[in-house]
Amino acid sequence: MRLLSTVLGTGIMVLTICCAQKKSFHDQIVDDVVTKFGTLPCDSVPLQSKVTNVTVGEIVPIGDTGLIDVSIEFDIENNGSKKHLRDALLYSKAGDDHVLQKIGGCEYSANL
Repeated sequence: MRLLSTVLGTGIMVLTICCAQKKSFHDQIVDDVVTKFGTLPCDSVPLQSKVTNVTVGEIVPIGDTGLIDVSIEFDIENNGSKKHLRDALLYSKAGDDHVLQKIGGCEYSANL
């Protein structure tokens, strides 16, 4: 019985890993904003800020370059102070994947 339970548990875990749906580009953008802002040196976002209320604005491909400009809005909270910000992200498209390349006003840059 214990062996059967272990085998079933392992099977379910493998099924979950192999068949999990890929995150949408919109969800990736929101995740990038929440995880990157406040952890990187940025002009308008103090380190250790909490990011909330992320809104993805326009997603605009830049000609045939494979680059995509994304406008975003979000709120930050740091030391009891709240602020609403607008910024931009730059992604590159590689097949079906989108790779964050630059964050406006922050010291973040992937290799283009």
